[in-house]
Amino acid sequence: MKQKPSHNDDQKIMHYLNREMSESERHAFESEQLTDPFANDAMEGLSEISGSRIEDLKKELDARLKQQLQKKKRKKRVNPFTSQFVFYVALGLIILLAIMAYFIIRKM
Repeated sequence: MKQKPSHNDDQKIMHYLNREMSESERHAFESEQLTDPFANDAMEGLSEISGSRIEDLKKELDARLKQQLQKKKRKKRVNPFTSQFVFYVALGLIILLAIMAYFIIRKM
């Protein structure tokens, strides 16, 4: 199982695409990419996009991801009126009414 990409990997990719690596570094990077077909396809796609556009897309994706994660955090907040809570309140009321009915009938 391959590790998730790190910020260092992003920097390597950008250096590769901007041709800021030496020949030996480029060769080593390319041989690493050959072992992962997904990374290889991603590199082919990224090579068709300009460097500044890649950075803009990356920032946009990061912003969207943060928004989605914040929405999930907000949804995870505990709601005091969950279905389990409502069930126990209803059960308690039913038991209380049954006890009250028992005592009312007994007095008659």
